[in-house]
Amino acid sequence: MYIKKNSISTVLYSTVFTVLFFLFSYNSANAATIQINSNSTTLSPGGITTLSVVINSEGVAINNAEAKILFPSDLLEVVSVSKAGSVFSLWVEEPAYSNVTGSITFNGGVPTPGFNGSNGIALSIVVKAKTAGQANIILSEAAVRANDGLGTDVLSSKRDRIITIVKKEETVVETPVSIPSTSALQITSPTHPSQEIWYKENNPLFRWKVPTGVDAIQT
Repeated sequence: MYIKKNSISTVLYSTVFTVLFFLFSYNSANAATIQINSNSTTLSPGGITTLSVVINSEGVAINNAEAKILFPSDLLEVVSVSKAGSVFSLWVEEPAYSNVTGSITFNGGVPTPGFNGSNGIALSIVVKAKTAGQANIILSEAAVRANDGLGTDVLSSKRDRIITIVKKEETVVETPVSIPSTSALQITSPTHPSQEIWYKENNPLFRWKVPTGVDAIQT
């Protein structure tokens, strides 16, 4: 059997092109990211901030995402979780949290044609700072699935969040001292009792009581 050289080259080029196309297509599809954003990265004990779980599909239509988020329950407590404004309308697993184990979970979906965007909010979480420290909020488990009918996980990276909790500086409030006017100072003299009379005595003696809040009097 004889095969032309040109035919072999054509088959070879076609095979290489198909493999390269597959690889580039796969790499470009496997690029979605999920991250945790926050209104503030520094809090004082008792302070509150809102965390947002944000998905960037990187040009790929997705129809599902799930995650397990861990947080230090000795430093933070979850006040509430909200689906308001979420890109997901179907929930395989309703958002839930535990301040005992320090965990938050969710599993949401969206019908075809799916979601395709760079700033898709999956979930909002309100947290409250408890005591000073560095709170690491970690996406320990996560998946973002393409709207391809196969449930292909296209997640390429996860970005956690750190909240620093610092004590408020104590402010010392100084109470102003009320200094009495000189008119409030009562001066008496056993040797010169009257200001209206001239005395021959050249060694007068004066007495006064130092008012409260006054350290010294200068004449």
